[in-house]
Amino acid sequence: LLLENGIDPFIKKTNVKSGSYRASSNSIIIRDARSKSTIFHELMHMASTVQTDEMAYVGFKQRMNGEMIGQGINEGYTQYLTEKFFPEYKSTTTISYPFETHFAGLVEEIVTEDTMIDMFFRADLRDLIIELSKYSTIKDAGNFIRQMDVLNKYKYTELRFVDVQPELQEIIYELNEFLVNTYKNKLRVTRGLSPRERDMKLIEFISKIESGYIYTRKKYDAFPKQNMRR
Repeated sequence: LLLENGIDPFIKKTNVKSGSYRASSNSIIIRDARSKSTIFHELMHMASTVQTDEMAYVGFKQRMNGEMIGQGINEGYTQYLTEKFFPEYKSTTTISYPFETHFAGLVEEIVTEDTMIDMFFRADLRDLIIELSKYSTIKDAGNFIRQMDVLNKYKYTELRFVDVQPELQEIIYELNEFLVNTYKNKLRVTRGLSPRERDMKLIEFISKIESGYIYTRKKYDAFPKQNMRR
């Protein structure tokens, strides 16, 4: 609405790729104010920030035991919610955090939509790890978050032009193994499901996992080929 009335509330810089949110100044830096998909993504960062006297917690990205973690799951879930709440502004020319967004949606299916949205807007990564550990362990849930951070460091502009990278492929295998095992454990403790219903839900979940790994012309596998039909 501001933009439509000729009011530009954003700081514009040409040396940023698309946009960024700076919690320290509570400001959005943006390259092109016409890119509504970028604006809504950055506004989602702003909305999920919790300020304290000592620190700003931005969604699932925060400092824990002296280490900054959660960048991968935070960018993924921020984009996931942006596309969910504002689908009409989803970019058709650029792909924002494709792998992270895919994984974040699967995590939401495990912990449920209401619970994950609540934790995100409370900026509570610790509760997310605890929630996942109900069906795994604290160590494994924490490792999943850290592997998401490693995944987030890959530059998608480069992935378009290079062959499938073995290191990235291995990370995808490990993340999916965690998700499948965690979801299976959740199904085991969910009351009221018949064995057939558990099997069908697991098959549906695995199908969603397998759908998310085409990035431009490069195809990553969800699981090692020897495990595909296991």
